[in-house]
Amino acid sequence: ETVAIEEGDAVVSMDPSVLYLVGDQDIRADLLGAGIDRATSLGFMDVQFQLLLDLAQCCHEMGNFDAARDLLDGLLAQYGDDSAEPDMEKHAIVLNNYAVSMVQAEGDFEQAEALLIDSMVCWEIALGLADEGLNEIADNLTTIRALKSAAHHGDDVTCQIH
Repeated sequence: ETVAIEEGDAVVSMDPSVLYLVGDQDIRADLLGAGIDRATSLGFMDVQFQLLLDLAQCCHEMGNFDAARDLLDGLLAQYGDDSAEPDMEKHAIVLNNYAVSMVQAEGDFEQAEALLIDSMVCWEIALGLADEGLNEIADNLTTIRALKSAAHHGDDVTCQIH
């Protein structure tokens, strides 16, 4: 659902699918930051969560891996097992994104594989084995295992994971 707040003649959009289309990464990061602030102030925590994930991805795409990792660490702390109100579905999503980011930034297949397995467990606890979202995490795990095998054999490991 699109959420827009009118401010004079300007409209600030918090729709992640709209913000994702902004080609300039610096502008996109600024818009995501403004959207996160707005979503937080309005109490739209699900929107805030998605925008924080998108900002982590944007930072990663800009080569700012430390900022991406800090954002993902913050989300893990907010929604993880040790948080005041753990949310297993969100925790699983963050673990999935973290794993993909680790492989793309560092080529750390072992850690990414472990994170994806943890993500699958969290997803199963939250939504059950029959939920389609589990397939995406499983696809990432299969891809990472294939990339790990290819890297071990000296093959080209460029592949798209999500």
